[in-house]
Amino acid sequence: MFFQIDDQFHVNQKAKTLARKALMNDIRGLASLGLWTMAGSMCQAALTDGVTTVEDLVSITLNHGAAVELADHLVSAGLWHAPGHSCERCPRVDAGTYLYHDWFSLGYDTAAQVKTTRGKRKELKDPVIIAAVWARDCIDDPANPAVGLCRYCQKEVRRQDRKSEIRPEMDHVVPNLYCGPRNIVLACLACNRKKGARTPEQAGMTLNPAPRSQEPAEASEDVSPATAAADTSQAAAGAADALQEQIRPADQTDIRTEPTVISDEKGIPAGARTGTRPGRAGQGRVTEGLREGVTPAEPATKPSRRRRRGKGKPQIPAAPGQQEPAPSSNHDAGEAPPVNAPGRFGSPWHGWTGKPSTVTETTCTEHQQEQPCRHCQEDRKP
Repeated sequence: MFFQIDDQFHVNQKAKTLARKALMNDIRGLASLGLWTMAGSMCQAALTDGVTTVEDLVSITLNHGAAVELADHLVSAGLWHAPGHSCERCPRVDAGTYLYHDWFSLGYDTAAQVKTTRGKRKELKDPVIIAAVWARDCIDDPANPAVGLCRYCQKEVRRQDRKSEIRPEMDHVVPNLYCGPRNIVLACLACNRKKGARTPEQAGMTLNPAPRSQEPAEASEDVSPATAAADTSQAAAGAADALQEQIRPADQTDIRTEPTVISDEKGIPAGARTGTRPGRAGQGRVTEGLREGVTPAEPATKPSRRRRRGKGKPQIPAAPGQQEPAPSSNHDAGEAPPVNAPGRFGSPWHGWTGKPSTVTETTCTEHQQEQPCRHCQEDRKP
């Protein structure tokens, strides 16, 4: 995350208005620009979507009166908005806070997008989740999986493959959720690129059942077909309920943390520029939005890859109370079996994938040293 100030800031009319106050021996304009810069850095670090509070300003200036006075200069210059502002491009401002003007047209990712991207990246690096997904989607030994199936095209993918066009990758079925293995599947490179940041339905693809769930179960003499069918339905309903419970709901009362909702009708992420290809997680930018009911026109020329700041209609987070559509049961990747993942770096069991040790005490009770205790070994010498 970064707070951008380009080489054209010195010719910005609002900034020049504040800086020229120094010609009349009034340095409050320059001081307010410094406060504007430091507060913007704090907004990006705290993921507040351009909202700063009076407490944040006091922590910078160390003086309440100076913080309020400099903030008033920024509001008068049009760089900030105070409560009750009339700018139609920016959302409302709560009491005791200030909002950066046109924050959402500068290309910053929203706080919800950043948190989702970080959560997805953390999941894709978690050895426990990786081992669980491979154990569920493999077609060989779940204890040491080496070959699996792409859950979309059903092609075989090999775990050691790093160069071919069908090398395995991890894909989030619902792109704006991070809730563990039930939302992550094995996918080949081609399918993962084709799907992009969309649901399978939006990409025109089908999420197939896990390979283990397709194996025929042995018939039991004591269980009737009707009972087996009822148990299967109950298990499917329980799996869907478990997925709903694992989903982390966004805070619907805060306008700054409203999640980005993907359009089910057009299959285009909200805020995506028309004509661009779908990108991977973390590449989305908040730029021009699409109004509801308006069909995007095809671009006459190839869209430029250069991002222009401050142009177009800014994308503003949805109003409080707008619920994100819950994923349907056909997005459930299936329950992952328990696995033995290697220990983290620095632990005594780093790299160990076998059964957990039954030893619970790793220090010598007499000398308080890590086992094997060198003091005990010296005492045992003849």
